Amino acid sequence: MREQIRITVPGGLRAEIDAIRERFNPELVRNNPAHATIVYHDELADPALLRERLAAAVAETEPFELEVGGARRFRQATGAYLAVTDPTGAVERLRRAILAPPSTPRTRLMLHVTLLHPAFGHRLEEAWPAFAPLRFDRRFRVDGLDLMSGSREGLSTSSHPFRAG
Repeated sequence: MREQIRITVPGGLRAEIDAIRERFNPELVRNNPAHATIVYHDELADPALLRERLAAAVAETEPFELEVGGARRFRQATGAYLAVTDPTGAVERLRRAILAPPSTPRTRLMLHVTLLHPAFGHRLEEAWPAFAPLRFDRRFRVDGLDLMSGSREGLSTSSHPFRAG
């Protein structure tokens, strides 16, 4: 079972992004709303330790904001995403807290919301004309983290709110 920690885009902004995702990548939208993954399954393989560190991190974190920007192509040009920026560095602080040793953190985390997953990259040329002009430039408040467990065939998500700000 794979477990990842992510930030789910809230409310109306999520609905706007998911409407675009549904058009070009419907397989990944059901039970998997627009989100930015901040800890991947291969970075800390021990589920008990991951959950313990997640609980400790959210207990020490106050809400913060992220910003969704424009559409871009993945390096391999086989998928597309919306860039996400973290103006306060809150995501990096959370990653340091959760991914202390014995984890194997990725050397670089590119915050993003996937529009078209690379596994469906054969659709990119058809989708890119709709993606290219996308530019949200909108901030959203992050009130907690979600732990996603399972696989694409069956995902479950548990919410972990931050302490009151």
